[in-house]
Amino acid sequence: MKSAATIPLALAAIILAVVGFGCDTSDSTDDRACPGGQACGYMDHHYNSIFYCPPGFLVPGGWHGYTWRDQTNCHEECTSAANWGCDVSGCDESCDNDTGPGTWLPCNAENGGNELPDGCYLESSGVSGEFVPCACR
Repeated sequence: MKSAATIPLALAAIILAVVGFGCDTSDSTDDRACPGGQACGYMDHHYNSIFYCPPGFLVPGGWHGYTWRDQTNCHEECTSAANWGCDVSGCDESCDNDTGPGTWLPCNAENGGNELPDGCYLESSGVSGEFVPCACR
């Protein structure tokens, strides 16, 4: 036999379920990196990783240079190149020099960007694209 206290609780749960069923409780920005309708963008920095690799297995020989929007990604490329046996003398120093305008750009196709739930993917940046966090505005 059910106690008298459980009946009001069960009725309250049913009423809340019915009322809540008609409401849209989803956040329209669930699939976006920026909250509250803000636009995802990135700062147009240009950090350059420049290094020389002798010809080797899976490594084409010669000078290599890549432009990055995120300074950490630039330094990581220098470390990767060193691990492949490339001469990275001056690579980290070139990553420390921002040659870009530093302006905010929206993450959209016009700027080579694709907004993802965790940030902005820039297909023409870095070695084969670069993922950067959104600068929300």
